[in-house]
Amino acid sequence: MKKILATITVASLSMGLFASAFTDAYQAANKEEKARKLQTAVTSYLSAADVAEKPTDKANAYFRAGECMRQIPGKWLDAVGYYKKELEVKGASANQKSGAQLRIGQCYYWNRKNAEAIPELEKVQSMPGAHPHHISDSLSHIGLANMRLKKYDEATAAFNKALAVQKIHPNNISTAQLGLGHCAREQKNYDEAIAEYQKVAGIAKVHPHHASDALRYIGMCYYEQKKYPEAIKAYEQCIAAKGAHPYHVYNSSMYIGHSLRNQKKYPEAVAAYEKAVTCTKKMHPHWVSDAHRYIGHVYLYNLKDYPKAKAAFEQVLNDKGAHPSHVNDAKNQLKKIEKLTKK
Repeated sequence: MKKILATITVASLSMGLFASAFTDAYQAANKEEKARKLQTAVTSYLSAADVAEKPTDKANAYFRAGECMRQIPGKWLDAVGYYKKELEVKGASANQKSGAQLRIGQCYYWNRKNAEAIPELEKVQSMPGAHPHHISDSLSHIGLANMRLKKYDEATAAFNKALAVQKIHPNNISTAQLGLGHCAREQKNYDEAIAEYQKVAGIAKVHPHHASDALRYIGMCYYEQKKYPEAIKAYEQCIAAKGAHPYHVYNSSMYIGHSLRNQKKYPEAVAAYEKAVTCTKKMHPHWVSDAHRYIGHVYLYNLKDYPKAKAAFEQVLNDKGAHPSHVNDAKNQLKKIEKLTKK
């Protein structure tokens, strides 16, 4: 009896040590991931996987290793390798396995390997116990990949299948709904595209970023048809939308400027571009230099106000973190202004 108790005690201690080792390694990896020390986090997650006793812990550690690795430039194929390791874990949950397979397909898609992405994404649908969110998301990415390949019928069918999946998150619904709008827009079926984008607002608990994206694309549909007043109205709705994504606000602000410029309303266009400079608290430096650059272009080419054009392009050179292409453009425009003013 004492021998049996001793054996049980040793086994319990051993399991406790393994559990503690896993927890310590996983928590260390998590801290490194949050600190954006991604390569170090990968190593720590792999260490956690090595000492994990529970299959679900091992699978989760491999998944996090993949999540970190895919964010390191040029390392997405290594990430795929970790997701595949997760699939090999005996005893991993069905949700974990379908999530890993989804990520494999997404990695190919995100790196523009569209033909390779589709068969990987298709595997998700046939996995026993695959999570409905993963099924829907895989179908939407099949749609997106087919859209890149200009296979619009296949893309539309995939998006509709994604919408037909039961018990899915509102984000899955809106992703597929946006995809249907994109399919129609790329084929220049603008009325159909607008109708699909308008459905996004009616989705219960839709993410604000998806809602603002739909409004932005409605504006784009009108803009591409040169229906500039309608485009401006849609862009203004995007800017005013609660919780709109900062990029959507900036992009809409810029296209209001473009719409006004195309209507030859040059002073109003300048005012719109000036407003774009401070349109959101989370302005990326590239957005600021882009707005200043367009102000310069209107003054130079449309209003022929060379002093103001010069000031705008000089501002681009002074913008902290300006995009290199904006800087090069500003330098070229300043040379043109110098020639024009010497005549």
